[in-house]
Amino acid sequence: MSSTLVTVKKQPILGAVMRAVLKIGKFTGLLPLVRLFSVDDLVKSVANAGFEIDHNWLPDKSDALFIVAKKPV
Repeated sequence: MSSTLVTVKKQPILGAVMRAVLKIGKFTGLLPLVRLFSVDDLVKSVANAGFEIDHNWLPDKSDALFIVAKKPV
């Protein structure tokens, strides 16, 4: 069984450290596949999948990204 975790990164140094830890974890089989996206890459990915983005919000002091999107009829 394969699982994937998607996370959004805002801090480049933390992203570099996370990438190194995740590669080691994936190589040893201790962690699932994790993909790191910038905010812009994630928004583009949702739009390219055919969704219309109504709203996206990135709180000032948070790494959470909230996207409201709909699939056109």
